[in-house]
Amino acid sequence: MRFWTIFVIIFSLGALSIYGMVTNGSNPENMVIGQWNEVKWEYELYDRVESKTDGKSKIIPEDLKPYVGGDLKIHEAEMWKFEPNGKLTLTDRNGNKLKQLKWAFKGRGNVLYLKYDDNSIESYIVTTINQDKLVLNIDLHIGAKGLAKLTFEKF
Repeated sequence: MRFWTIFVIIFSLGALSIYGMVTNGSNPENMVIGQWNEVKWEYELYDRVESKTDGKSKIIPEDLKPYVGGDLKIHEAEMWKFEPNGKLTLTDRNGNKLKQLKWAFKGRGNVLYLKYDDNSIESYIVTTINQDKLVLNIDLHIGAKGLAKLTFEKF
């Protein structure tokens, strides 16, 4: 009888601990809700063996974003508003609406998918997300192997 009492107590404490960790953990879907201001794009160049050539990032000027961004449809958006219903509104700095699309996190909350009306999808690797900063990475697949880093601040 004493064995079963100890077993039930230990099992209950373990279950409560796991429940507490799951419910109190930071959920990226809740953290991303709100309006985010695009602060900068950075580009890291990789050589053919996929190692950093100089270890430094280069900030991409506004007039070069359309060329570096290539197939990205969001390179002109500067404000991203994530809504709880899975909608994302892209606006310029003057508040003019550019696009509205759907968003979702996949994987372990480390991949952000954006789905457009024409059913095209973009995916970004979420490297940082907290109350005031969001950092997304994307492989650009341009002539030289490279990775773009988009940094946003909560507005």
